[in-house]
Amino acid sequence: MRMKLVDEPKGLVILVFPKLQDPQWPLWSPLDIFAIASSLMHAGYEVCAIDDRVDPEARAKLARDLPGALFVGIGTKFGDQLRNALAIAQEIKAARPDVPIVMGGWFPSLFPDSVFESPHFDIAIVGPGDFCAPEVADRLLAGEGMEGVTGVYARENGAIVRNPKGHLPDIRKTVAIPWAKVGIRHFILQHGWINLFTSRGCPGECNFCAIYCLDPRRWTALPAERVVDDMEALQGLGARAFKVMDTDYCADVRRVEAISRLILERGLRVRYEVLGRQKNLRAMTDEQVRLLRKSGCTEIEMGVEAGSQRLSDLIRKNLQVNETAETVRRFVTYGIRIKANFMFGIPTETEEDLNETLDLMNELLDLGHDAVRFQMFRYTPVPGGDSAVDDVWKELSREDQQELSLKELADFPVTDMEPDRMFWIDESYEPVLRRVYYFYAPLALLIDVDKAFADKPLWARFLMLLRPLARWRIRRHFYRFPFEKWLNDRFGHPMPHATDDGIGPHEEVLPENRDHIETFMGDTFNPRPPLEPGVSGNGTLPGAPSPKRPKREGSRPLEGASSTPPGE
Repeated sequence: MRMKLVDEPKGLVILVFPKLQDPQWPLWSPLDIFAIASSLMHAGYEVCAIDDRVDPEARAKLARDLPGALFVGIGTKFGDQLRNALAIAQEIKAARPDVPIVMGGWFPSLFPDSVFESPHFDIAIVGPGDFCAPEVADRLLAGEGMEGVTGVYARENGAIVRNPKGHLPDIRKTVAIPWAKVGIRHFILQHGWINLFTSRGCPGECNFCAIYCLDPRRWTALPAERVVDDMEALQGLGARAFKVMDTDYCADVRRVEAISRLILERGLRVRYEVLGRQKNLRAMTDEQVRLLRKSGCTEIEMGVEAGSQRLSDLIRKNLQVNETAETVRRFVTYGIRIKANFMFGIPTETEEDLNETLDLMNELLDLGHDAVRFQMFRYTPVPGGDSAVDDVWKELSREDQQELSLKELADFPVTDMEPDRMFWIDESYEPVLRRVYYFYAPLALLIDVDKAFADKPLWARFLMLLRPLARWRIRRHFYRFPFEKWLNDRFGHPMPHATDDGIGPHEEVLPENRDHIETFMGDTFNPRPPLEPGVSGNGTLPGAPSPKRPKREGSRPLEGASSTPPGE
């Protein structure tokens, strides 16, 4: 799609978003490409945005517009997308060797020097590209070098120019995305779902996360007015539900309240889902939680990661594991489903740690099978982490792999498929972890897991017969004689680690106030009209006791940690 905001643009820039793993669902809009395109258009350039995931004519359009391009920008991260990016760059240089190719996205932000192992890339951008892309375009148009452009690495005269990357820029200084101009209608999914960003960065310090490795504990957010302006504009184009993809939407609870109130004041009838860290969710008052639900928030994705306080402290989650169930219960009571993320195979994890994680998952599931849903992830040691916890081969004396080549990084196993050997896990514990993560936990704890076997309906029925046994194993921590896993390995196919695609109908949401919570096998709802403002001074449900927080035990403050992250 070609787009511009001026009649006589300075030049044409092509932005390409390569395919990821195939198939991928849901296909959310490439908001990062749209943000960069918006900044370039406001700077007077015409942009051709090409989404290789959804457009079967993507490569043909690239070839058609390539002769007139000032430069081509390609965004990418690890894995399949990086391999596809390298292939696209090779095709571009074969057709037009003189055109500069710029790589942006997560991969060059973490490994900018590795980009130049490919002879096809000329520039790498570290951090958000919408701030520096117009200056890169202006420099190229004027025939000037990249010296002094913050966050830009460039190959010039046989050497690499490395400019300081600076800190995460203030997102409030970005230009608004012209939603109709970028063709957002083509990306609205069933039931009216579209994705949206309202902030960047994260005030947390989870040391396994790429965000922390890139710019630790920095967070910047759009004001409430601009967030709701975007929602209103997108609603006018057909959107009805929003997947807010911020790493921590709730980092500033006052902003959360302001957004909720503004949605209600404007009378927007929308549904939205967000991500939030447990620490910030606990900082919200009952009134703020009530307003959040009343404004249309129906689900919060929360990274718990581990049920072991030792592991939680190791990866610096900055939460008390024994407060998780109470936190979830409070939001569920107000009608906000929690999607809890758990990570398996964290370095130094033991069977005792695993059992503590499974016990917590069972405790959460007892709040109701439709009130709590899980996403399970396997820890993947990615090179370039901030500490020995993440860069695990340093602990394992794998000196030959501390610096991986571009090809090795492109082929790095970041998918969730079962690896040959989890070298970061104790060899005696690894068989147990495999049995639990790759079979028993998904079968026992994921709702609608049988839908993943739609192509094998008889096998799906058989698995449902085995489900009570899997639940018994998980609750009793008995993983010996895994004949069910052997049968599935032989006759079935890999288990899913999430079954909710995140674009469901409005009918699946919880009622705004939920008085009664029964156990996993017998969920019961007693919906009633929402509270009116001012009915309850502290926001608690009429007749319900004030929630009591358990005493914090068994954990010491993390060394060097601040009690108030930036932005809170």
